[in-house]
Amino acid sequence: LWDAREPDQRALGPGPQVAELRRLLQGTPGEVFWAGGDIEPWFWAGRPAFASLLQKGPALFSRPLALEWKSRVDALLAAGLLRPADLRGWDRDAHQPEDVVLSAGAVTAFCGDARRPAAIVTPGDQRAAAPEGYPARLWTSPAPSGRLTLVDGRFRWRVDTAFTVILCRPPA
Repeated sequence: LWDAREPDQRALGPGPQVAELRRLLQGTPGEVFWAGGDIEPWFWAGRPAFASLLQKGPALFSRPLALEWKSRVDALLAAGLLRPADLRGWDRDAHQPEDVVLSAGAVTAFCGDARRPAAIVTPGDQRAAAPEGYPARLWTSPAPSGRLTLVDGRFRWRVDTAFTVILCRPPA
């Protein structure tokens, strides 16, 4: 009955939205690629991140893990799910406010390989990019997901609550 945690801390715990996301992912094993996210796969999906910027810190990796991260990032870049500017830290070209725009070809190419993640999650409604046979749902987060972006040389918070979840389940 008594909970002294901050609202954002309570939002990371179990609740109906988290349970809904985990139900959506049920039956599709593997990591989750969360475009523009870092902690969301762990806290909301209950899954490891396929690739995130938190994972790129050289002190965190052994050489084999660093090479695996690079291989995953190269696959994301090739599919257009990540941009070179997304990898550069806080320089003037990094973290553009525009979302990666999904296409059916990118989803098919990225999800078609067996080592790809369970799902792609992107901010906003991009369900139309899901090719036939790849389930896509719009999901509302239990709390706003904020990220720092650079807009016209100034840092701004970008806040999202609606996300597209596309399952990387090849057509049967």
